[in-house]
Amino acid sequence: MRTIESSFNQAKNFDLCDDLFSLYSEINNSINIPDMSEQERIITLTWHFGGIICNGGFGYLYCANIKGDPHYHLTAEAFKKLGCDRCFSAFEESFRWYPDNTPPADVSERRHLLALVSEEEKTRVGSMFWSVELADFLGPYIRTHRAAIVKDLRARMPWWITRRFVRWRYALGQRLKRWFRQ
Repeated sequence: MRTIESSFNQAKNFDLCDDLFSLYSEINNSINIPDMSEQERIITLTWHFGGIICNGGFGYLYCANIKGDPHYHLTAEAFKKLGCDRCFSAFEESFRWYPDNTPPADVSERRHLLALVSEEEKTRVGSMFWSVELADFLGPYIRTHRAAIVKDLRARMPWWITRRFVRWRYALGQRLKRWFRQ
């Protein structure tokens, strides 16, 4: 079973990022930015929405509603805090597709305005993002902020995922095996 400690033992940045994103997802299976710590916000927004952009471009991203970030500025800021300047620049470029450089909070209005942008422009901006290996930025961030992330995860982790419970469940299983052998 994955624990907080075992997640930090990952040698590859991609595996580390994926494990930490999964741990935060187990705690809070919805993206609700007001309820997130800074570390959770940076890990969740960059890993989740980075995957969406890499799979379908900003067109896919702008079809989603993010609770607490209707204009995507906090999501863009998360990439800036990582030091991932190309991704942040791609967000800034995509913001220019909308009036006042701000995607509308209404999804249908966002889609309508997005349909006016040429496919070449969408591909150009998307390629700025796609050329970056996100794990090479997020992995070092996670390692640098390990103490704060561990503290945050432990404070919010459901009791059935904690290390103490995992050890207790293992010990109980061993006792039951011995009991049934008798």
